[in-house]
Amino acid sequence: MGIAYAAFYMARYNVAAGNVSAVRHKLGFSSVYMGWVLSAGSWAYAISGPFTGQITDRIGGKRGMFIACLGAAICNLLLGVLFLTNISGVVQQILFVVLYAANVLVQGFGTSAVVKINAAWYAPSERGMFAGVFNIMLTSGYFLALGTGSSIIESLGWPYVFIIPGVVLFEMALMISRYVKNSPSDTHFFTNDQSILVSPIQKSADTLKNSTQEVSKDTATLTSEKEIEDAEDKIRLMPKQQMKQLMRNFTFLGYLVAIFFLCWARDGFLNWFLSFFDAVREDSLTASDTAIIGGAWTVGGFVGGIFCGWLSDVIFHSDRVMPIFIFSLLQAFMLGLIYFVSATCNHGGPLVNGDIEEMGGKSTIKCPWHAYHIAVETGEGLYKGVDMAMAPSGKLQPSSPRLKSKGVKQRTHFVELRNDGQDIYVADSSAIPGKLTLERVYCHCSLLS
Repeated sequence: MGIAYAAFYMARYNVAAGNVSAVRHKLGFSSVYMGWVLSAGSWAYAISGPFTGQITDRIGGKRGMFIACLGAAICNLLLGVLFLTNISGVVQQILFVVLYAANVLVQGFGTSAVVKINAAWYAPSERGMFAGVFNIMLTSGYFLALGTGSSIIESLGWPYVFIIPGVVLFEMALMISRYVKNSPSDTHFFTNDQSILVSPIQKSADTLKNSTQEVSKDTATLTSEKEIEDAEDKIRLMPKQQMKQLMRNFTFLGYLVAIFFLCWARDGFLNWFLSFFDAVREDSLTASDTAIIGGAWTVGGFVGGIFCGWLSDVIFHSDRVMPIFIFSLLQAFMLGLIYFVSATCNHGGPLVNGDIEEMGGKSTIKCPWHAYHIAVETGEGLYKGVDMAMAPSGKLQPSSPRLKSKGVKQRTHFVELRNDGQDIYVADSSAIPGKLTLERVYCHCSLLS
């Protein structure tokens, strides 16, 4: 199950591995279009969630996992074939969006199936640590997608970031159909006395028909009649009734809000951080760079998963809310830290009169957050500093203030006006003195008179 879910991640974040300027330029895709592709997958996953969950409840976790693996395998293999064939641009772009959305949508069956099967195999007091261990396996999918994606593209080509996970998922579908069990009651390693301890709601869809009868017969000595009736009432609830109960539960609604923002921060980072690093660097990312970045993300997932599971089970006695609260605060702090200590300057807004000023013979824009100015031409962070010099008396004295550089803090681009000033062309690379060319033009917009 863990390997299968790692394969899901490999088949979900493979697009992010190619979301860098060099790959986009070769494919003829803009960053805006890639955003539409990624958004289509995210919204397909989100909107279909309630339905895939209800279907998985009916058909059982094993069948849900099998559908997820087989469906995602087919979608990824079709995506690989799509890019191996020379289909016209518009048709290719439409099919890319549709197939990727279908790929992520069908993986929703796997999410529901994992939750259902794990709940049957592990008691509530064990699920935190198990989730941490399971997280180690599934986060390896981050490295398989983001850490090795660049190497796959360079050595085999873009289509193979879809073909390879498609083949792996097809193999996992075969393994799941052969070895995965919905619950301990489906195995041959439990006696009758052990199997009756399995909750009726944890049994597979195939055995739920007779679950009420089994509960009343086998657990009469273990539970009261009222508890049995409550269990029977839960089993009889229709999907619409279950959904109404959930939507009235404020804890559940708060959990949904927390997960929404956590996933927003996670997927936003995963889908665009390679593109960001590739854009702010002077040189494009190499396969070694992406391997290091993907590896760091994966190790973070390993440590965070185990630590969060340990906190949940040991410190908070299986209370899941407090670990979510603590890790949400930590994530908010780290995102703010990344923004404010970034090596580049991203602060500012629309220019107004007086924002551009001369400093040491250079045109600069003052950063509203930092204490230095940004040189318009080179992107350097400039400030006035002093040096300590030895005076004739033998004492250290400060020199007169002089202009100093903190290095390049902002990417700058060469801009050229054409068509009598009606069009603006911006070079798709940092403006380097002596190399101000328009070899890669990516921005073209019209000025309104």
